[in-house]
Amino acid sequence: MIKAEAPIETHTDGDGHEHGSENGLRIFVLACICAGLAYLIGVLVPAWGDWAYAIGAVIAVLPFAKSALEKALKGKPFSIETLVTIAVVGALPIDAGAEAVVVVALFSLGELLDRWLERAEAEARWRAALPQPDDLGALLDALHGRGDGVDVHNAR
Repeated sequence: MIKAEAPIETHTDGDGHEHGSENGLRIFVLACICAGLAYLIGVLVPAWGDWAYAIGAVIAVLPFAKSALEKALKGKPFSIETLVTIAVVGALPIDAGAEAVVVVALFSLGELLDRWLERAEAEARWRAALPQPDDLGALLDALHGRGDGVDVHNAR
């Protein structure tokens, strides 16, 4: 009998990388809310705008900074999360808080889409491993002693 293999996991739960679309979506929504609130504050009280963007950028980058720290403690100090965190922290002294919070929002969107694509690819690989309808007929014929048989290892 042909068994379909489970999807190949590309990483594990303990690798410091956020898993699942729920976490990625939460981080993206958090970054967008931070950017939106900072923009609103900047429009309503222009004198507070720079501070609002800076605080929004720091709040939005916290999940990535946490992930960067976890990876660094596990021996991977130069992750993409580390680079994003450094970019955001480096943008604050030059009054680029608005750019920093937008960078975090766009990066979190990219991470979310990347995870979605990984899941879709894994599902496609899993489905490709399932026997196709013509293969099942040949397999059943072979099991009942009819037909030429089928090579179950090369069946698609």
